[in-house]
Amino acid sequence: MKRSGIIMMFYFFLLGGYAQDIHFSQSHLSPLNLNPAETGNYNADYRIHLNQRTQWRSITVPYVTFSASFEKKMNNLTIPGKLSAGLLFNTDKAGDGHFGTNQIGLVSSYKLPFNDSLWEIKIGILGMWNQNSVDYTKFYFDNQYNGYMFDPNIAPIEQFPRSQMHYFDVHGGFWVKRMLKPDIPLILGWSIYHINQPKKTFYQEIDVKLDRKMTLYVQSSFPISQQTFILPSIYWFNQRMLNEIYAGGLLYRKTQDISFKGFYIGGWFRVGDAAILSTAIDYQNFHLGISYDFNISPLVTASNGRGGFEIAIRYIFSTPTKIQLPEKHICPTFL
Repeated sequence: MKRSGIIMMFYFFLLGGYAQDIHFSQSHLSPLNLNPAETGNYNADYRIHLNQRTQWRSITVPYVTFSASFEKKMNNLTIPGKLSAGLLFNTDKAGDGHFGTNQIGLVSSYKLPFNDSLWEIKIGILGMWNQNSVDYTKFYFDNQYNGYMFDPNIAPIEQFPRSQMHYFDVHGGFWVKRMLKPDIPLILGWSIYHINQPKKTFYQEIDVKLDRKMTLYVQSSFPISQQTFILPSIYWFNQRMLNEIYAGGLLYRKTQDISFKGFYIGGWFRVGDAAILSTAIDYQNFHLGISYDFNISPLVTASNGRGGFEIAIRYIFSTPTKIQLPEKHICPTFL
């Protein structure tokens, strides 16, 4: 039993160690975490995203992730292309040791000027400050066993390194859209994270660099009728020896309602890991998406198929247009 517990402990340690990047199944609803070049890809002046994910509640202390972003188009700049900027905040807590991640970053994208209306090309960059922490008081050590039971009043004899670390990270991306037909776009996105490979370790004397992560994805939209569309997508994430691929899409149906504009249903299949069911609605300027991961990996014995619940909210809006009122005129008084 003791040996099995040690094996499971190391399994979750490795799982957390290789999966520190913020990750959402609804990647299209967390665009700044997907690709800095996605900044400004909307038809308004401003955009806000809120994302929350809870995972592995059925196995251990749940992994809880929250992300928020704000974007603005710089429409007043007199430059050939179009510039957009944004702010991204992420926070995550994982595992028994409450391994915490806090990130805040500034992101910007530039849309290249093109005479050909069939093409759109953008580049983006994200600079991010990161802070990680771990709570060693949440762990149990063998010397805290008093011969009869675990005694939390016995101090562990382990020598702990730092409980916090800080580092600065740089990410970049590239985004291309080509209109195959007037109503069929083809979108290709590519991003690379941890370009500067910052040192990430609680031990100052050990030089452990964060591996670069590359993301490649393809998205499109195909009309079935004037009100129904298929939105396919495929994503590939690679970080050193680790690969993740998931593919699928959503069925979108427009409505005739002014407020309730449409709904989505569909999902993705993450190869060797999970089946993702998703649904969403458009209400006024809001988009609300919900998804759930059904675990199908070898961990299903412990998870009973339960994976992660995720909710995402998007809100886009523009600066109200000022209405020019006529100048005041004094009306004559007729007696």
